[in-house]
Amino acid sequence: MKDYYVYTFHDPRDGKQRYIGKGKGRRKNRWWRDCDGEQYGVGSWLQELRQLKLKPVVSLLATGLTEPEALALEIELIAKIGRQSESTGPLLNLSAGGTSGFSGCCHCDLSRQKMSKARKGVSHSKQWCENISKAKKGKPLSALNRKGLVGAQTGRKHSDKTKAKMSKAHEGHKHSEETKARISKANTGRKHSVVSRQNMSKAHKSKK
Repeated sequence: MKDYYVYTFHDPRDGKQRYIGKGKGRRKNRWWRDCDGEQYGVGSWLQELRQLKLKPVVSLLATGLTEPEALALEIELIAKIGRQSESTGPLLNLSAGGTSGFSGCCHCDLSRQKMSKARKGVSHSKQWCENISKAKKGKPLSALNRKGLVGAQTGRKHSDKTKAKMSKAHEGHKHSEETKARISKANTGRKHSVVSRQNMSKAHKSKK
């Protein structure tokens, strides 16, 4: 559906552009939610405006877009205008754009702790899981998302308790022929590093 748009925040004091984002519905008008922490890179700036009893000037740059179109335009505009973190322009965006969901979101430690506490013990229904799985099927991850996932897992070590749970969850699990074909295709021509080969060799030896 073409219900997405791309919007911008201007500083009411000097008219400079400070943020580019994409969204739908009332997203552009919910700027006050971003005042706490540095979730999108604009937290401190929005807090400063709020203390002065000012509001960002919100403008729509494009409407009637699909989500991929909005993401693509977001990336294009951020690159064209430039970001302060890259010393290329006035924008406060933390990312180069192009991420679905909460674009450019980088929650502070306090926010992460609150979300973690709220989610503990929450179990989703089988139908809910199936709906999420169906929605994500065939949807490729952006290069930025893939990089973020790799970075999140790098150096991470699971506890023995977690390993036991993972092992139990995979017991009796069999991949479909379609999944096997995808895995085979993804690994064709792939070369493991020396460290990876050593780790695999060590893992196989421990199973004997």
